[in-house]
Amino acid sequence: MKQSDRRTWIALALLVLLLGVVGVYYSQGFAITNSDLFLKPQWGRLECAEDSIPVISVIKVEKSGSSVYCSELTNECTVKLDTSEPRWWSSGINVYYSVCDMNGENCGSEIKKGFDEGQVQDVITSVPTGKKLWVECKKTIFNVDVECDVSKTLYPYKLYAYYGGAKKLISGENCDVPNNALSGLLKEDKTNTIQKGLWENFVYDWVYGSGGVNVVTYNAREVYCSAGNIYEIVTITMADNSIKKIDPTSNYIKADGSELKGLGDFISKVECCPSNPRCDPNTLKWTDSESKECEYSIECIGAGNKVCTDKKTAQQQTCVDNKCKWSEPSTVQCCSNTDCEDGKVCDGDFKCVLSEDKTGEGSVNEPFNFLPIYILGIIALIGGMLVLISKKINPTKGGKK
Repeated sequence: MKQSDRRTWIALALLVLLLGVVGVYYSQGFAITNSDLFLKPQWGRLECAEDSIPVISVIKVEKSGSSVYCSELTNECTVKLDTSEPRWWSSGINVYYSVCDMNGENCGSEIKKGFDEGQVQDVITSVPTGKKLWVECKKTIFNVDVECDVSKTLYPYKLYAYYGGAKKLISGENCDVPNNALSGLLKEDKTNTIQKGLWENFVYDWVYGSGGVNVVTYNAREVYCSAGNIYEIVTITMADNSIKKIDPTSNYIKADGSELKGLGDFISKVECCPSNPRCDPNTLKWTDSESKECEYSIECIGAGNKVCTDKKTAQQQTCVDNKCKWSEPSTVQCCSNTDCEDGKVCDGDFKCVLSEDKTGEGSVNEPFNFLPIYILGIIALIGGMLVLISKKINPTKGGKK
C-alpha cells in the first residue's frame, strides 16, 4: 500500500470513529437541564376542564326497564328518547323514570312523560353525575310494556395544560396527573388528581437565565452578587423532588396571579462583585484603591437588559458613572404569558404576539428522542473498527514496484 493511501484510510477511519463518538455523546441526553444553572420558569396551568365535544351513547331499554348510569367525570348526563325509528305502536309512548343513587336506592318520585311517534330526540331529563336513571317505556294505548332506545349525552372533563396561549390535552381518560407532568408542578401543589373545574400552577418549560455570572460563596453558602449587594438565591422544589435555581434577573407571575421573585432577600453590602475583573472573588473587595460599583452594564441587574419590576412595568439598569442606575419605569403589554389573551405569548420585547396552536394529546416537556442518534453512533463506531481491522488483515496487494 502506498503511504498516501494508508494515510487516507487512517483519516477516513478516524473520521468515522469521531462521528461515532459524537453520536454516542448526544445519545446520552446531555441536553437535560443542569441543576447548577439558573432557570426562568415559563408558567402555565394544569386544569381539569370540560371538553367541548360531547360523548353520545345509545342504550336499549328492555320491556322490564333498564338503568342509565351517569358515572363519568362530567357535570350531568342528558338522557333523550329516540322515537325516530318506526315502531309498531301507533299513537305514541309514555316514559316512566326516576333518579336514584348508583346502587339503585334513594330514588326520587317516579315521573311520567309522554312522547308522540316521530318526535326526534326529545329530552327525558338530566341526570347529575354519580346518579343513575331508571327508565321504563309503555305504549300509550293499553299501557303495554315496550322496548325503546335512549341516548346519553355528556361533556367529559379531561386534563389539559394551558401555556403560551396554547392548549394541550394531557389525559383524555380522567384528570389524574401522570408522572411525566410532576416535574412541572411545585412540591406544595403536588396532587394525584386535579378536581373537576380546578387547576394548579404548572411550569411547561425552563429557559436558561444569565444569573450564574455573579454567583459567589459568602460565609460558606452560595449567594448572588449584584451591584455590590449580596442576595439569597431563590430555589423552588418541584413535585418530582428536583430543585431549580431561579434566575434572579426577573420576577415571575404564576398562573394564579401570585408573584415569584427571582431576586432573594438582601443579605449584606460588599465592595464589588466578581463579574468585575478588578474585584477579588475571595474577599469581594477591590484589588485597587478606586471604588467602583460597576464598569459595564452587564454587572447590573438584568445585565443591561430591560426586566419586569412590577406587573406590566419594565425598567432597565445600566452602568452610569460607575453606578448601576434604574431607568424610569415604562408600561409594557406583558411580563409573562399569563398577561396575554388566549392564542398569544409574551415575547422578549414584552409584547403579546400570536402563538402557534399546539392543541393535541400528549405530555409537555417531552424529551427529545435520542435513539436514532444513538443507533447511528454505534453503527459508526463498529464501522470504524471494521475499516481498521480489514486494512490490517488484508493490505492492498502488490506493494511498491
